[in-house]
Amino acid sequence: MSERFVWKNIKRDCQTWAHSCIARQRNKISCPTSPPLDKFDIPAGRFRHVHIDLIRPLPPTEGHRYILSPIDHLSHWVEAVPPPNINAETVAKVYIGSWIARFGCLTTIITNQDRQSESSLFTILCNICGIKKIHTTAYHPQSNGFVERWHRTLKMALRCHDCLWSEALLWMLLGLRSTYKPDLQGTISKSVFGENPVLLGELILPQVSKDLAPSPDFVSRMQTHFQQTCLHLPISHSPPETNVPTTLSDCSHVMLRDDAVRQPFKPPHLGPNKVLRWGDTTFDMIKDHTQTVSLHCLKPVHRP
Repeated sequence: MSERFVWKNIKRDCQTWAHSCIARQRNKISCPTSPPLDKFDIPAGRFRHVHIDLIRPLPPTEGHRYILSPIDHLSHWVEAVPPPNINAETVAKVYIGSWIARFGCLTTIITNQDRQSESSLFTILCNICGIKKIHTTAYHPQSNGFVERWHRTLKMALRCHDCLWSEALLWMLLGLRSTYKPDLQGTISKSVFGENPVLLGELILPQVSKDLAPSPDFVSRMQTHFQQTCLHLPISHSPPETNVPTTLSDCSHVMLRDDAVRQPFKPPHLGPNKVLRWGDTTFDMIKDHTQTVSLHCLKPVHRP
């Protein structure tokens, strides 16, 4: 440009014009935004803070195509129940029978923004039981990564069996609950029941306890044991590097990263989208309707 034209501040004007091009901002892949990670509050006890999600769709087996899997945040205790369908009423009934009926009401539940958990029926259920419902931000399932990582482990275990996955599911749960977890410094079963379950191989050489009669202070010793068993909180061994553009905190419009499978000439970003509220880790923006979106999916729009 400077070889043909001359004016004052030509270099700065050209840079401003290039940065303000909307088509360029939609298609240019830059360093992604990586804000600092938030931390969950430490639950007051077991089965108080639960993550829940659906695995779908799976190969049809005995009339089942889905798995409902709630997981406790503190003890890592997990259930996996295949519901007959994923209607809001069916999902609510299965959750009551597989979790609330066994472990009682909880204080906090984290779900995705699917139609089952966002339905009025599920909301009424949470209000009746006094449950605080938290849903993940749009386009960012990593917010519920605790249960998403469990899904990866469960599906990997099911793929290792040639039988019907509905038949192997219960045995997979037994094995995964009895597997040593370094972050818990024990197994999931021990963090809940105080001891590991008897596995099939142990039935060959059964161990008979000599002290069959409980001592007078048996109940108090068990309470102390459960209070001190496996309350080790997970530690982040490799904190991710943070990268937040300085102009993101006061920009009027943002670009939304499209993580879906795209056509060859479809741009990797969508927008510009108007910002309604600025937060430390989330923004409220307008895309068809008002949505709360994590900063991981956004980048600022440069205006001339």
